[in-house]
Amino acid sequence: MVWRTTIGDLRERITIRRVANVKNSRGGLDRSWSTVAEVAAEVRSVNGREAVIGQVLQGVSVFQIVIRFRSDVQSADQILWRGRELNISAAEDREGRR
Repeated sequence: MVWRTTIGDLRERITIRRVANVKNSRGGLDRSWSTVAEVAAEVRSVNGREAVIGQVLQGVSVFQIVIRFRSDVQSADQILWRGRELNISAAEDREGRR
């Protein structure tokens, strides 16, 4: 199902973050998140379910997030929205219109 989004639907503010390895004082590397961009978005809840992760029952939610076209969004990036950290499973232009 493809939803049509207009500019007026982009009411939420999200932060796109990318992981970076930063050297620590012991000579090792620590993972750190750096901000790629803060953009307007439409966030839709697609579904929710429960799953056993690490022998613990946890809630899993799936969201569809629509933003204006950006060529630098990667599937390894993360979205910060309303204090929630959302992992990106796919970053694609479904209609091929950018």
